[in-house]
Amino acid sequence: MKTLIIASDLHLNSTVAISPPCVNLDDGGTYHASGMQRWIWDKWLEFTDKAKRAENPLLVLNGDLVDGDCKQRTYQIVTRNANDIIGMFAEVVKPMGDIPVKITRGTPAHVGKSGVLEELVARDIDAEIAWEYYLDIDGVSVEIAHHASVGGLPWTRPGSIARYAARVEFEYTDARQRIPDLVIRSHVHRWGDSYDAHRVRAIMSPAWTAADGYAHKIAPGCFGDIGGVFVYCDGGHYEIEKFKVKPRNRIWQKI
Repeated sequence: MKTLIIASDLHLNSTVAISPPCVNLDDGGTYHASGMQRWIWDKWLEFTDKAKRAENPLLVLNGDLVDGDCKQRTYQIVTRNANDIIGMFAEVVKPMGDIPVKITRGTPAHVGKSGVLEELVARDIDAEIAWEYYLDIDGVSVEIAHHASVGGLPWTRPGSIARYAARVEFEYTDARQRIPDLVIRSHVHRWGDSYDAHRVRAIMSPAWTAADGYAHKIAPGCFGDIGGVFVYCDGGHYEIEKFKVKPRNRIWQKI
């Protein structure tokens, strides 16, 4: 038995994403996490506790792990100092203990060209980094990458992720290569699962961030998904467990 653990889209350094409760900055100032950030942090600690109890775990952090606002599109970041971001990331992964870590590169707008910020944090924690991974985990073949083109509308998402699974199956068949049992994608901050619609099962993993200004622009009023994925692999068979948490209830203003 081996356990693959997936967490993605942490967007650490965003003022609406996961953050240590208190961050000491290089100029002597201090950033204190918001109430929403502290709630996400508490759920992250529940996730890491579960990860440390897993049998033979491997953690894959599937892209967009930090947010350097590399295109300078937002005010919603804590700092532009890369050293501070690296230190914050080390604090976030520390609760995982000695679980082996692999990192995939995310989106240039967040992590820089070629995922340079993720390269820096990977080097700091001595983790492997790549664009994608092709893993055989106790007989289960898993392909992992950050990006995927799938629909974002709630009523089209199930069909979209099923079509993506079919596309992967077709591509591997056409190339006469071993077809993966499972493909993991992230990026859209929403859960997705093709289940047994096709030979390949496609999973979209959620995020560890609340809605930022961009999300409020493209999908006001929507709820993002927060959580991670556990894949229990045993002799060529696997089971999926989804670690799902829901944001706190919104407060309706009486007028």
